Amino acid sequence: MKMPISSKLVLAGFAATLFSAACEKQSVGDYVESLPDLPPEIAATLDPATMATKAAYPVPAPEKASGVALAPCCSSTDQKSLQVNFPHTKCGPLRDFIVAPISDVAALFRSNQPTAKVYKLKKLGAKTLLDTYVCMTSQGPWNASLAETRACQNYAPRQMLTISAHDELVQFVWNGGVENHPANVQLVSCREVGTVRLSCGGLSSCECVSSSCPASDACQCNLQW
Repeated sequence: MKMPISSKLVLAGFAATLFSAACEKQSVGDYVESLPDLPPEIAATLDPATMATKAAYPVPAPEKASGVALAPCCSSTDQKSLQVNFPHTKCGPLRDFIVAPISDVAALFRSNQPTAKVYKLKKLGAKTLLDTYVCMTSQGPWNASLAETRACQNYAPRQMLTISAHDELVQFVWNGGVENHPANVQLVSCREVGTVRLSCGGLSSCECVSSSCPASDACQCNLQW
């Protein structure tokens, strides 16, 4: 039986404890029973379909910038690579841990999240689960990307933040500057990736030059929020 990728990721934060429990001749099942229950306020954030933090966030309609419209010139998309802290939980059924190959455990241990906490879950809302679930919740830091698009026709800048947490892609989109970022996302580090510029056409006589940062360069950015 092959363990699903999502369950393997939950195992990443659980691996060290499983090894410790095995050394003490404690079964995985006994150890899981000794775990604290997932707090209700965290359980309430789970999507029953994925057993992970709900990742559906509204995408606002584009907004026109205030003030006098500027002459058409270049549109731009500025891309940054980030590390961020963001609360995210992923759960997997206990049976996946029991059948996990030792080679998988060893590999996943290397990606352990230092802020991870492990819980058990037997009930979600009013529904009793058919299997005990093991849940790992962590603040990160997670790898993320930020794209700021400035479109033609005097639209306000649009931000798209994509976070890879427990191999789930969590996306936030908002209008305006980075100061409007989600309150539960904290910036840890930032690196410039590059900027793509395109002509707006029509009366535009601007030279729209794109740029990129070589992978070998630090290219630190001054992003703050």
